This record gives sequence, C-alpha cells and structure tokens, in this order.
Amino acid sequence: MAEQHAATVFLSYRRKDLEHTGEGEELSQVERIERYLKACGLRVWRDLTTMKDGEVFHADVASAIADCDVFLLYLTPRAIESEQGYIWTHEVSAALARERKGERIRIIPVFHGVKEDAVKAIADGLYSSLGYQPLADHEGIPLPEKGDEPLSQQSLRLIAKRVLKAGFEAYLTRIGAGSDHEAWLHFWAGPQYETLQSAHYDLELDWHDLFRRVEPTGELLYPTQDQWRDLFLPALDDMVDILNRANISKIVHVFSKVRYSAAVTFGFAFRNMASVQLHLERENARDGRQTWSTAVSPYDDEPLEEIPMPGFGRESLAEVALIEVAITSEISEQEARKDAQALGLLPRYRVQLKAKSPGRGSVKGAADAMAKAQQIRQYIHRLRKEHGVQHIHVFIAAPVELAILLGHQLNATGRITVYDYANSHYLAGPTLNS
Repeated sequence: MAEQHAATVFLSYRRKDLEHTGEGEELSQVERIERYLKACGLRVWRDLTTMKDGEVFHADVASAIADCDVFLLYLTPRAIESEQGYIWTHEVSAALARERKGERIRIIPVFHGVKEDAVKAIADGLYSSLGYQPLADHEGIPLPEKGDEPLSQQSLRLIAKRVLKAGFEAYLTRIGAGSDHEAWLHFWAGPQYETLQSAHYDLELDWHDLFRRVEPTGELLYPTQDQWRDLFLPALDDMVDILNRANISKIVHVFSKVRYSAAVTFGFAFRNMASVQLHLERENARDGRQTWSTAVSPYDDEPLEEIPMPGFGRESLAEVALIEVAITSEISEQEARKDAQALGLLPRYRVQLKAKSPGRGSVKGAADAMAKAQQIRQYIHRLRKEHGVQHIHVFIAAPVELAILLGHQLNATGRITVYDYANSHYLAGPTLNS
C-alpha cells in the first residue's frame, strides 16, 4: 500500500525569489503561494520551512519529490537566468524522471513574468535527449503580472485552486480511494499543534502561521480583515468545492484545534452543502473519543438561558446586536461591555445565551451541541425578523466543535462577525454574509 500521507505539493523555486516582496508586503511571492496552499488543505514541502534546522541536503529533496503528488514549478526571470541552477539540474529533472517511469505525479509550471518559449528553450536543451515529456506539454499557469509585480489575490487563488484539484485527484489515486472513501481533514489554527494519533488525514488545513504566539511577548498574532476576506474565506470555499466534486463519500471527518473564529468560518463554508455530512472528531482525557455530526437530531428543548444584558442607551445603534455565548466559561458582563465599546459596536440589543452551569462539561454530547447551535441560530433569526437587526456580533466561549456546528447553521442570517478572546480582550474575526 502507498504511504498514507496527506495530499502533498513540492514547491520548486529559486531562492533569489525570496528576496522580492511587493510594496507593503512582508512575504515574498514564494511564501505567499506557500501560505495559500496550506490554507486550502495541502501539505507543502518547501526546503527552508520543511527542514527544521534550515539545512537542506540533496537526499531530502530527492525523497520529497519522490513522495509528492504535485510538483509546482514557480518560474520567474530569476529562475531562468541560468540552466545550471539547482531547480533545473536536480528538481525538475527528478520530477520529469518520475513521470517518465509512469508514476503518478502532476507537474504544474507557473509562469510569472516569463514567456513559455523562454522556459521551453531551457527545458528542451536539458532534457530532450533523456526522453522526458517536454515541459511545455504540461498544463501550466501563465500569470498576467510582470516579473517584479506582486501576485494579485486572483492569481494566488488561481494557482491554489488548480494545485489543490490536481493534488487531491493524484492523492486519491495514490491511496486507491473508491466512491466509499470518507475524507479526513486536519484543521490547525492555534499556537499548539495537536492531532489524533490514530488518524490518517487526506487534507491538512494549516492556518497556524497567522494564529501563532509571538516571542518574547507571547501575544497571539491574529489575522487582519483583509486576510480573512482574501485568504481564508476563498481557500475554504475552494476546498469545499473540490471535496463536493470528488467521486468519494460525502461524509467528511474533521479534527480541529482552532480559534472560535476559524471554527465558525469553517462550518459556514459547508452551510449550503446539504449532501455533505461533517463528522467532528473529539478526543480528551475526560470524555475519550467522540464524534459530533451535522446530521444528528437535536434535543427538543432550549438548553441555553437567554439573559438580556444592559445596552448602550441613546448611543446605541438599532441595527446592531451583540450575542454573548457562554458555554464553556463565564463571560464577564463588564469586560464584554468595555470591549464592545472599545470596538465601536454600541449594540441596541444585547443578550447572553448561557449554559446552566458554564464549564468544560456543559455540553452533553452531539445532540446537546446541535440543540445549542440551533438555539443560537434561531435567536439570530428572531433579532433580524422582530427588530430589523442587520449586523450581529458574537462573543463566544464554547467547544470548538460546537462553533463549527454553529457556522454550519448560519444560513440566511445576514451579517455575522465572530470574535476571539485573546491578548486580554476581544479580537474581531471575519464578517460572514448569508
């Protein structure tokens, strides 16, 4: 049986391209491509990030190319300066050799500021006598940007979606997946890596880079609104589309260690996929292994207390509401009010939806979790219908899996902004529109 590692892309580039960033950009174009690929679920092998000590050996590169599902070749004017560069003499040749042997591998060249004819001249001169398939015959991605221009969000998304589709298809072939194959996703967006030791993942959504702790202060790095809009939301939409189109089972297992904002956003991406069942895998010392499913029937009662909270009087905005979801821990009325004011929310309607005894054991299984998620959704609908509220802000303390269930329920709920509590105050996550 083939090795059971997640769908993997080998990112081939010239290191000179790490020196070129766009105006106001902290990352090079290579690093931006890598971040986007990881956000939509691909495991990425790139020399300087994968090798922990930063020292890369030829054997490591050869092994990585031998194991990858997609060989992504990022070509710029700097990459074609010399045909004696390492990417040409070692990386591209190894990928083409695998292809010639009949092994499953997708080779995708990306042309950023270079003409395909210039690349063809180099590749033909190096490889034509070896019987390799011409590089020009591979379905490449020509980009509109010039060599020194930063990639647009549209170009980044185009690259990522093409590579994700090719990588997932090649991966399913590698493991011999049939129509009954149930996909497993590992979703990581937090400071500490955790996984289910017994699980094998098909896709690995790695958002850690924008949720990590910053040394030496220990403060949480948090995504900007632009990063939610331009990176995470489209990456999730494209991943969901790929899963939905694949000829596999529509049961998707998810193990997640993420912030509430990421969890709600993840569930929200699946809200219109009635045919897809999410099986949320939980594991902890107290409850052992559990699965919470989006297909479970909820309890009939309303398990959360609805507690009206003081608003902001004459300063308040009639079209704005704040819901404080207190399930795994209490939410301080004074702190929530202070943070809401600091964030400029000023809601006319403010309520706390609270578990009877907030704490880690306050959710009694999948049916209880679904009942709580549906009660929150119903309250949101009530605010919109009875009070004309247009924008609802949510402070939440709940199991991550319940947050995913909540996101999955957010259909026809208008504008919802989800917040995380970190760095001693609430931070604004994405605004979701449905």
